[in-house]
Parts: sequence; structure tokens; C-alpha cells
Amino acid sequence: MYSAYFSNSHRLGFLPVLVYGLISLSKGWYFFPNSIILKGQTPDFSSPYGIAKFLGLSSIEMMYSNPAILFLFAASLVFIPSILRSGVIYNKSVIIMLIIFASMTFLHMQFARTGSYFRYEAYLIATGLFVTGISVSQIFRGKPFSETFRKSPIAVSSVVISVVVMMIPLFVRAKTSISITPTAIMNIYHQQYQMGLFLREFYNGKVIAANDIGAVNFLADMECIDLAGLGSLEVAEMMKSKSMTTDKIYELAKAKDTKIAIVYDHWFDSIGGLPKSWVKVGNWTIQKNVNVAGSTVSFYAVDPSEREYLKQSLKAFSSQLPKSVKQTGEYAE
Repeated sequence: MYSAYFSNSHRLGFLPVLVYGLISLSKGWYFFPNSIILKGQTPDFSSPYGIAKFLGLSSIEMMYSNPAILFLFAASLVFIPSILRSGVIYNKSVIIMLIIFASMTFLHMQFARTGSYFRYEAYLIATGLFVTGISVSQIFRGKPFSETFRKSPIAVSSVVISVVVMMIPLFVRAKTSISITPTAIMNIYHQQYQMGLFLREFYNGKVIAANDIGAVNFLADMECIDLAGLGSLEVAEMMKSKSMTTDKIYELAKAKDTKIAIVYDHWFDSIGGLPKSWVKVGNWTIQKNVNVAGSTVSFYAVDPSEREYLKQSLKAFSSQLPKSVKQTGEYAE
């Protein structure tokens, strides 16, 4: 009965993914979201190293560079035999949870990524702490520590050492997160939030291009070409096939009747930069950047006829910017 319930739950769990994928395909997009396709790690069978990465080396490398994840993963593997050898009557669901956590951690590190202010792997940390916490309680439940240690010294020692070692990188991670959060919030407010306010005031209903689209699309109502590919299929296809060029960006922007672009210039260095016909009208530079993709964001008139309007719009908005934002370029002269 339990097995049937578990099996049906798995099928129902995949249903939302299937529905999303079918709707996406019907609209001409990929089955999975662009973010998964572009940010995930795809197999490379062109070299022995690429094959080794596909067979699990990628996961090991990712965990090695993320100690908090590594030690939670290792702890889950240590706790399984420790619980089995502890001599207590344990709940089978705890063992199942440990196996599930270890499996999903390995798969995440194999095919996804970490970083970007800890957001991608946050669920692994929360799940890992929950599962390991329950596991420790299973070993010591209803018995004094001394009695449990006397019966199973190796199992108990393994658990204690695992918990102590595991807490060190978790503490470092928490300390880092807490210390940079105020500055990170300020970064978003000083740059991307202001970009959204600017677009809402002067470019609502128009077509713009950007390569960090979250705040601007939340605040303003316009058509946005995502030059990072997460929100634009055409760009995603270029990035997936590694065929993005300056000329292709120019043609796409022209075909969409794009008025302006707000971008991080350095993102396009690898393809030779942005189209020469785009006119840079100004820059905003924030201080003490710890979070956003670039300290300086640049404003371009994609349509040459838009140059003067963009210039006047930036001038009109300049007094609304936080004083610490440095404004440079044609409009600020």
C-alpha cells in the first residue's frame, strides 16, 4: 500500500512539469525553461574529460568547491550506516529521506549549478539540515548520549564528527550571507530598481533590450528583448548553438523595432561588442557592488532617431537617482 502511494506520488509530482513542457512546446519554445537549458550543465562527449564529467566528475568538482554542500552530502552518507548500526529502532522513512537527499544533491551538482548569492542551492541546504537533524535524533532518541555511545562508539563518533565538521562551512556561509545582504539590497535598489523606474516613466509600451531583465520587467510594462536569453527564444537559440554575433544582435533588435538597450557592456566582449550603430548616451555606476552583474550599466539608443529622446529622458530622471550613483556620458555632460 505504501509502495503504491509512493509510486503514484512520483507520477503526480511530474505532472506540472509535463503540463508546462507541453504548453511551452505548443508555443514554439523548449520543453524546459530557458533558464534550465542555458544555466544547466549539458554533456560534452568530445573528450575523455567531458565523458568523465558526465559520469559524475562534474558533481564531485562542484561539491568540492562548495564545502557546505559537500559536508551535508557526506553527512547523509555517513548517517545511513550509523543509524543502521546504532542499535535503536529507527523509522525507515528517515533512511529513505537520507537516500533521497543524497541523490538529489548529487544530481543537482551534476546538472545544475551553485552561486549567484546562494539562491540556486538554498533548497539543498534547508533540506539537508532538516534530514540530518532528524537523523541525529533517531540515533539518540530515548537514550542518554553515554549509553548510546557505549553500545555503538564508532557509529556515534561518526555522527558527532560529521555534525561538527558540517557546521563549519555552514557557519561561514551564513556569516558571509548576513554580512553582504545589506549591501546587496542597496545594489539592487541603486541600479536595477532605478532602471525599472526609468523605463516605466519613459518607455512603457515600447520595445527595449536588456541583459538583466528581472526588476525592469516587474516595474515597467514594455516588450523586452532579453540579451541573456532567459526571456527571449531567439537569443536562447543563439546561445545554445554558440552562434551569437554582433550582427545577429543588430538584426534581432532591428526586426523588433527596439528603441533602446540597457546593458552591461562587458557581457558582449567575447563576441566583439555591441553593434557600432548603437549610440551610447550614458552610464550609471554604483558603488560597493557585491551582487549585480556589473557596477556600470550603459544606455544605448538602438534606433538612431531615439538618441535625443533618450538623452533628454536620462536628464529628466537624473535628479531621482540616489546621490551615490555616478552618472557619466553624453547626457551628463
